[in-house]
Amino acid sequence: MLERSRRPNGGYYRMDGECRRGRHDAARVLSPEEAEAIGIALPSATKVLRSRGKRTVTKQYDYHSGSVYAHPRVEQGDDGRRPRRVGQLRAVHAQTVESLPMARVEVKGKDERVKLDTGAQYSVAGEAWKELGERQEVLPPVDYVEGFTGAVSKVLGVWRFRMKTQYGQYMEVDALIIEGATTEFLLGEDWMLSHGVKIDFVSCEMKWYDGDVKKVVPFACTRTGQPDDQPAKVRLVRRARMQTQTCRNVAVAVAAPEGAVGVFMPRPRTKANLLLAPTLTTVRGGKIVVPVLNLIGATTKLPSREVLGTWAPTSDDMTVMELDGELTNAKVKRWADEKFGEAKPLCNEGELRMGHMGAEDKELFLQLLRQYPALLEPRTGCPPATTLPVEHEIHTGNEPPIKVRPRRYAQSEHGVIDGEVKGMLKDGVI
Repeated sequence: MLERSRRPNGGYYRMDGECRRGRHDAARVLSPEEAEAIGIALPSATKVLRSRGKRTVTKQYDYHSGSVYAHPRVEQGDDGRRPRRVGQLRAVHAQTVESLPMARVEVKGKDERVKLDTGAQYSVAGEAWKELGERQEVLPPVDYVEGFTGAVSKVLGVWRFRMKTQYGQYMEVDALIIEGATTEFLLGEDWMLSHGVKIDFVSCEMKWYDGDVKKVVPFACTRTGQPDDQPAKVRLVRRARMQTQTCRNVAVAVAAPEGAVGVFMPRPRTKANLLLAPTLTTVRGGKIVVPVLNLIGATTKLPSREVLGTWAPTSDDMTVMELDGELTNAKVKRWADEKFGEAKPLCNEGELRMGHMGAEDKELFLQLLRQYPALLEPRTGCPPATTLPVEHEIHTGNEPPIKVRPRRYAQSEHGVIDGEVKGMLKDGVI
């Protein structure tokens, strides 16, 4: 039958028709022409079309610019050459900001500083940066820039820089090289808008998504000419593997000047087997060293860029005492006797659980606790008032509470915040 067929490609359908002939419940088999006419696709083709129709959702922050920039103006030169385009670097009616956030990056093996300027229209750099990047054969948006060096300066071209962050991640920035400029590098809003960054002044970090990878750049802030003493989040530089019952020093990235002294404060962790303590550290190469103790349990892995705590620089009026081994139990007991004297026993001393302590250590600890009987006195109902720092939060239902600086919110979200505050003022909540 296949030999008599004029169309060998339709032999399958002819054979199937012969087998099904005489059956009333048999499904009808279409020929290739009929299937093509009514638009039936093969299952494999349908699968390919469905896979092509899928669109992966790309993570990206929605960056909103609060600046208004003037359009480049065209000026005619005195030498009769072609007109030149002059662009203003900063926003209209914007004051020059000296205290810009500064990030530490590595470019071709050199440690450099990059300033994050949300009031700059372009990313610009001085002539000293030419050797650290590669020139791009593209036309710059303007021929001259006003507002970077104090005068109208010529744009030498567009250079591309590949920077390595403190967490080992890479970022590429196209910047304008300005003639006669200093060694500064300003990361402007042109790069921030194209990458959809999020500048978090609470944690002192600039974040954005490169595909499915989240990149983080820590930065340091200054306030009134002095370094900001606000605690900033610190993250693990590279992943670490903590063996059982071991103590290991791990490197944590800090955006602070070289040699700065500060205090590392660990954050509460869900893993009870890892112990981190407040540590006085010195910044070396943009990093600090923090000891991590794995007490019990199995081997624990700490991923890269894991937030371990906060770091804050010490102030000038803070005295740091060195441990010299002279703080003994006898001296502490003598000091407590001279300072407080005898005290009554606590009402619930028998219920206190102080762990495995020696008799002398336990007696000394109880002597100190007896000076503050109200601290461990059993109470019912609401907890007593304390002198801990009070933070104000505005709860908005299912959304996260409002407790951060307004700088993190977009302009469209300020209207929502104002409406919530007015409603709470009207209802007498605050």
